[in-house]
Amino acid sequence: MKLIMKAVGINREEFVRKIKSGDFEFTDDPTYDCFLLSNFACSKLMVKDNDGYISVDVDSISYFESYGNTVYSVIDGKKYKTVHKLYELEFMFKNYNFIRISKSVIINRKMIKKVLPSLNTKFRLVMLDDTSLIVTRSYYYNFKEEINI
Repeated sequence: MKLIMKAVGINREEFVRKIKSGDFEFTDDPTYDCFLLSNFACSKLMVKDNDGYISVDVDSISYFESYGNTVYSVIDGKKYKTVHKLYELEFMFKNYNFIRISKSVIINRKMIKKVLPSLNTKFRLVMLDDTSLIVTRSYYYNFKEEINI
């Protein structure tokens, strides 16, 4: 059997070494459009809209937000369901400038318009789509370190 894989944004030699060492997972889940390799990230994500699944560029996602057992990807102010859990998305896109700011939200740091100080060791973020999000106290210091403030 032949398998073609495209290595996007990673060192080819490191990619080949990981494949040869067996450091990968197989899945029959059609919502994945790449292999989940440790220390590598996918550049696309399958999200659900009214008509079915669509593939979106990770860089276009403003943030991920969970409500109960449902996780949404927010793109240009519009919410799309994802099949992944928040911790899976955090792992998948750790190399794509995503930062966890609360138990239920992971943001794309490229989509931050303003960072405003708030009371009780918190920040209020204004995203490019003018959505306002709160960095909670538990994630405050990690957030400061990640964006160098």
